[in-house]
Amino acid sequence: MKRSHFLVSIVLVLFCQSTAWGGSHQKIDDSSIYEVMKYAAGSPIYSYSIKFSLILDNSGNFKTLWFQDQNIEYHADFLTTLPEFRGLNRRTIDDLAMKSKGRRLLLGTILAPHERDEISGRGPHYIEILGADPLEADMVRKVFDYVIARAGETLGKVLYAPAPEQKGYVEQNRPAFESAGVAVVDLNSTSTNSACYTHGWAVGQVKVINAAEFELAWQSGRISSSDILVMDAVPRELPPFAALIVSQPSSPSSHPALLAEMSGSPFIYLRNANQQKAWSDLEKSGEPIVLRTSFFSVNNCRFFYQPATRLQDKEIDSLIEMKSPEPVLVKHWIDAGLEPIPLSKIGLKDSLKVGAKAAAVAELTRWIPKTRYQMAWPYPLVHLRTLLS
Repeated sequence: MKRSHFLVSIVLVLFCQSTAWGGSHQKIDDSSIYEVMKYAAGSPIYSYSIKFSLILDNSGNFKTLWFQDQNIEYHADFLTTLPEFRGLNRRTIDDLAMKSKGRRLLLGTILAPHERDEISGRGPHYIEILGADPLEADMVRKVFDYVIARAGETLGKVLYAPAPEQKGYVEQNRPAFESAGVAVVDLNSTSTNSACYTHGWAVGQVKVINAAEFELAWQSGRISSSDILVMDAVPRELPPFAALIVSQPSSPSSHPALLAEMSGSPFIYLRNANQQKAWSDLEKSGEPIVLRTSFFSVNNCRFFYQPATRLQDKEIDSLIEMKSPEPVLVKHWIDAGLEPIPLSKIGLKDSLKVGAKAAAVAELTRWIPKTRYQMAWPYPLVHLRTLLS
């Protein structure tokens, strides 16, 4: 293959498969919104979602707003592409976003419900803002104004959809939100009784638990990653689980849904699930069950469970083992140390040091100097080997 043809192939791969932040925007309109919206297939409530990150300065004032590229799933994955957050892990970014003290970020999601005006085709949008500490009405109002100002008329009417951690505070302070001009939507008022956000199956014991008790239960060993969890709401920190059934609506693009999709685990919304006698009886029995979802439906969720009492312990262990991914082996590599390497220092010949894609990007920057990849610093493959081990 000629060198020119090879470079064309590299360009096609990079621009068709890239998940860099080229599709992110600081402002959106009726045309650019399609680059940041993520369709919520199967959601009983939403058509699509848009994740955004609002960066604060050292004084806590709003500095920069980013509407996130639709191809990037998590806020943290997007933020680490920005120079000021490069190299930070998700835990550190959570620390900068979730607590009032030292806050440098406000992370949120714009949600588009199915309801639309028949003539204009437009409908309302909900805004969800993440936070472990209470977000006061004035702060929510400021976020609304800042987001709306950068979205023009695209969003139409905007309402506040409190995140699970914020719902109790909002309910206790409704008058303050009304005075601030923040309309609050009650997602539990939806007529939909259930939704399947992921396909999958699981074998495990049922554990009914409230989100407020989750961290302590996990640390004490009362619940484990092999359990089928039935909860009132989704906790912010969610370790691996066999299946998750929650009493509050969520979204196929939410963090637990993405985690469940990767592991093939059922993630189900079922109204008042944590109060239903059937689940508490299954927990009391201590017997494992087999749970599976059948298909997505906007208006209904089909899932089935049955006792696994006819299965021997070895058979149950074998089923659970099927959930474990096959090990990924990196057989051919060259140890280039642990430090990131500037693109200017590598090329195609260094694919065994940093991986084929990073090496191809480095080569591309030489042939097309004015690319957005100039500031990239690939990590050596030794990091991947360490992670996989």
